[in-house]
Amino acid sequence: ARLTGLLVEQMQPRSVLDIGCGVGHWLDAFRAHGVADVAGVEDPAFLAATDAALRPGAEPRDLAQFSPVRRVDLCLCLGVVHRVPQATAEAVVAACTRASDTVVFSAPAPGIGLPGYINERPWVVWHRLFLSHGFTLCDELRPLVEERWGRYPSPYDLLVVYRRAATTPVAAPSDPVGAALLAAWQRIDEQVLQGFWFARALAAVPPVVAKPLPRLRYVRFEIAPERMDAGPQPGTRTFRFRALATSVALAADGVDAPMVAEDAAPLSLADGGDWSRPGQFSVDAQAIVFSSRDGSDPRHNGRTYTVRLPAHVAWLEHQPGATVLEREL
Repeated sequence: ARLTGLLVEQMQPRSVLDIGCGVGHWLDAFRAHGVADVAGVEDPAFLAATDAALRPGAEPRDLAQFSPVRRVDLCLCLGVVHRVPQATAEAVVAACTRASDTVVFSAPAPGIGLPGYINERPWVVWHRLFLSHGFTLCDELRPLVEERWGRYPSPYDLLVVYRRAATTPVAAPSDPVGAALLAAWQRIDEQVLQGFWFARALAAVPPVVAKPLPRLRYVRFEIAPERMDAGPQPGTRTFRFRALATSVALAADGVDAPMVAEDAAPLSLADGGDWSRPGQFSVDAQAIVFSSRDGSDPRHNGRTYTVRLPAHVAWLEHQPGATVLEREL
């Protein structure tokens, strides 16, 4: 929902096609932001590995043979090309360029080696492929992500934009100017992505100590009304983490999931993006979203809202923003 809002704000698409859409969660997110004309396609073999139901607008299609039947304002291709053979990946990129003049794209850096990652390539491979279809790279989203959130909670934060620069296909340049262009596109993304996935891999490595580490001490952190921002859905409020260490700690292996309570009575964990029932909460890498049990505004209903956090994390969240920034630097 966070990144979709950024895309809608910056590009104002009226129609969207998501190639390799999974079960269609991005389609739901665009609808929630007012874009009604959305569609997505996903390979049947990939869908067979999940028990989740397809969202409206998503349909199974052979990505190696898929050709869009109409053009749209915005085409997405997020986390797709690394899980299909290179020939299929090239067909997917070609389909993206036929679908729209603007393609939002993401792929992991090579060398991650997670299950299902059968086609990890350096980013310059995708740059050269898009260039062969007359598309150039526009680094227009990453600065906004850095400005607004200051970090990359997920690899999708490093999505890039390819825009059509030529109306006919062109050969990827091999002359010095063309080589310099491709080299300029080989930006910091791969280093950031490598660091992100390396941290994930380290979290999965068993500890080398012979006995379990001591359990963390947890406390109840009270969410002040002034830190209850507007939520993504009507009736919801958002508590944004002040410290980067908070999101890192909550993602760490061995840390219990936060539990939000209203007047000490636990709220229930929201089911995906369904906020039709009050009294729920959800957690991601940067914020907690919650709603009151009776639908009233948590800022003004006189009740106390708390979240269970490790003691050191709660201490950080109590500090002024300037103190947190100084300590993180």
